[in-house]
Amino acid sequence: KGEATNRNTAKTLAATTKRREADPNMTKYDISPLFSRMATNYVRMFEKVPFAKKDYFFGHFPDVMSFTLLLSYHSAYPRSKSKIDDDSFKQ
Repeated sequence: KGEATNRNTAKTLAATTKRREADPNMTKYDISPLFSRMATNYVRMFEKVPFAKKDYFFGHFPDVMSFTLLLSYHSAYPRSKSKIDDDSFKQ
């Protein structure tokens, strides 16, 4: 699976370079491979959620993503938990 991901990343970078050469007026968001990957995955996820559950799912999606990010910080920096739990960090 790792090799496939590397090939996909290389393809995305190559496609981004071609788009940049074709249109020099592209914004930094249009040419960012990371942004393109996030946008593509968001659309894929949007298409997979059943129509009847889209409002519920995407109504809670920002909260879930925020909590996931917070848990990632807790996991990556266990000694900084007191700083992460501070209200100023959460804003």
